[in-house]
Amino acid sequence: MVSSGLAVPMLWRANVAVQTRSAGVVSISAPADGRICMSNGYATLIRVDYVNRTTGARGGVTVKPCQNFANPTPAAVDARTGAGNVTFTTTFVGAPMAVPGKGSFTVR
Repeated sequence: MVSSGLAVPMLWRANVAVQTRSAGVVSISAPADGRICMSNGYATLIRVDYVNRTTGARGGVTVKPCQNFANPTPAAVDARTGAGNVTFTTTFVGAPMAVPGKGSFTVR
């Protein structure tokens, strides 16, 4: 077996979860699986920036994906996106090898 002595970096990706709280308000989180939270990824934060394509409302939230991270950043944040089609992008804060993401959801 031949080894180059180089560590293979792990690429992180966020799974964004959205839950309706009330009309035009959603809870945004990005819960990570156990592999990430048991590695150096536990200290990573996720920034979710959104735009409501129907109303033009925009904003952003930052959440922590790992509950065991002793950081005051919340695991979920309520956002007033308004009703309509909402697109979002994700950005990792503190992760060396991260894949930016995007997605969409509909708020009623």
